[in-house]
Amino acid sequence: MACRICGHPSNSPFVAREMMFGFRDSFSYETCSNCGSAQICDVPTSDMLRKYYPGEFWNNSSVDVEVPAVKQFAYGFLGLLLDPRLKPVAEFVSRRLPNTAFSQAVRYRIGRNDRILDAGCGTGALICAFARLGLRNPMGVDPFIENDIVYSNGARVVRRYLETLDEGLFDVIMFHHALEHVPDPVTTIKHASERLRPGGLCIVRIPTVSSEAFETFQENWVQLDAPRHLHVPSREGMRIMAEKNGMVLEDTVDDSTAFQFWGSKQYQKDIPLRDPRSHFRNPAADVFTPEEMQDFEQRAQTLNKTHRGDQAIFFMRKL
Repeated sequence: MACRICGHPSNSPFVAREMMFGFRDSFSYETCSNCGSAQICDVPTSDMLRKYYPGEFWNNSSVDVEVPAVKQFAYGFLGLLLDPRLKPVAEFVSRRLPNTAFSQAVRYRIGRNDRILDAGCGTGALICAFARLGLRNPMGVDPFIENDIVYSNGARVVRRYLETLDEGLFDVIMFHHALEHVPDPVTTIKHASERLRPGGLCIVRIPTVSSEAFETFQENWVQLDAPRHLHVPSREGMRIMAEKNGMVLEDTVDDSTAFQFWGSKQYQKDIPLRDPRSHFRNPAADVFTPEEMQDFEQRAQTLNKTHRGDQAIFFMRKL
């Protein structure tokens, strides 16, 4: 069959099991002989996939919490540092101040006046946090939330598909662990590119098969996540998707963690992620020693530096 990313024939078939919830159902995947990306052979229908997205998969809790005046003042001050002219100061502060939203804004190279869209954002926790920083009306789009959401700080999330969105052009469009869940990633990136201004940035945070973890664990690689991850691109696959849609892959930043090791080794031991024996559910009953966990984390950091981690942030610039 043809690779849905580059169009060349796929080969190297393998079978992976659903192991997040422990259904253990089997699914056939293939890797592409050209770009190396992995894809599920038969894309399940929405009805078939519903079983594998139970209620506990989604985080639908409200994020519109009241922020004390002093804390909001601090958020506003941090937001001022997101002026592109203050980039060195923002980077310095982000390394020393434990504010997740500010650190992410710096990491994703978001400017204070950028118009931002987060695609597949759920209830929009990140864009709500960005709005607290004073960013310019950040917006989210997700077809699976119950209703449109408008937060008291100006952030909003609309219930629709990206291709139906008619809200003008954006400076930044983000996909945070969302693109791997769509049946046609190339067309999804096309819809994003059409909604970016010239010079705008498409940011995709996603697992990648161009990693030591996939090569080591193959069907037991935790971030393959069958069948929810329909496509897991290679680094070359991401470059191709950008090029097909009038963008250039400007930069890649690996951000993998120890999860690639302990999660995959658990799957080898037939321990699902949500199992009571899992490190995810019960670290006190861990099957790994503290020394092993520390080694996993150190190995992840080393792999990130050499672009061999199992997930990365891809920055694609519209031409």
